[in-house]
Amino acid sequence: MVSLFSPTATGSVLPHLLLPTVQIFALALPPFPHRATLFVPIILVLILATWANLCSDAVDLRSLMIGQWPWYLGTLEKLSFGLPEQDYWRVKGVPEYKAPPSKVAFLVERLKSLAICFVFIDMCNISGSYNSSYYFKPGVDPMNLTVRGATIWRYAYIQLSMVCVLLGLGQPKDWPPLFGPFSQTYTLRRFWNTFWHQTARHFLVSYSRDLKKLCGIEKGTWLSSYSELYFCFWLSGLFHGISTYAMPYAPNFDFHTRFTMWFNFMFFQAFAINFEDLVIWTYKRALENQDLKAESSHKRVRTWQIIVGYLWVYIWWYWIDPWTMDPLIRLGITATNPLPFSVVGPILRLTGLDVFLKS
Repeated sequence: MVSLFSPTATGSVLPHLLLPTVQIFALALPPFPHRATLFVPIILVLILATWANLCSDAVDLRSLMIGQWPWYLGTLEKLSFGLPEQDYWRVKGVPEYKAPPSKVAFLVERLKSLAICFVFIDMCNISGSYNSSYYFKPGVDPMNLTVRGATIWRYAYIQLSMVCVLLGLGQPKDWPPLFGPFSQTYTLRRFWNTFWHQTARHFLVSYSRDLKKLCGIEKGTWLSSYSELYFCFWLSGLFHGISTYAMPYAPNFDFHTRFTMWFNFMFFQAFAINFEDLVIWTYKRALENQDLKAESSHKRVRTWQIIVGYLWVYIWWYWIDPWTMDPLIRLGITATNPLPFSVVGPILRLTGLDVFLKS
């Protein structure tokens, strides 16, 4: 019997290479009948094969193997529901991006961004090395780990964009920012819709809309809006949980640590956004009940409201972040270092600041 999510290395690397290759062919071929009939079963079999062939105990490689779900879920959605085929590559909500006029200008711009990310990650690593309890111990300052993780994502994305443009596999305009503007994160709904979830939101919403059609839920209703909200975070939580569940683990790691904490972290975002919407709605109704003009509740957001919003998002994030960071730390995922060498470390030693940081 095939065993899924083995805690020790087993199987072959072949399914992990075939899965992205088949997806590229499935989406890149010219339109033809029965594309979904041909490719969907193959992709589903390869997904199961990757789960049964986790052929490395190295945390970073295991993460790469099991972390393909945003891409294959997106591909399955396009093949199964994304008609017409000419619209496969159209995605709503992509951050605005004015691409540099030439490849050279694009590469120079991305090289600058890459250097900034490199130094920032290096500083985070240095901080952890001088105070190991600060970064690699459960339950401590998860906000810093979150920012570090987001920067690593951006660091990898920048490198990929540079390689693809350099090799002629894409144009600068094909590589908008990975994340939306951070200035828009003064509500949780904006944080997920505008800033963070761009890599997954389009296919999560598509699955949700197809489910609503199946259940006969009418568009534009309260039930439609919030069933979509809860389903998207449920599906995201499910696959985030699978990602940590598949990591190598010690015998004393229970199901709660390996799966439930990550799942709850994602799914509870929907409850928080629901609460946030209720507060905003109550505030707007209160303004109307004070005989103020109805349009006053629809004016541009005021500075004090943005400040309160940022404070709310920060408090929520700081409270719930340990739900995801604790398992990541215990599984060793946060201890992986994407940098080949350190720039900040030698500077600190040369200036004597390393002695100050150790004290």
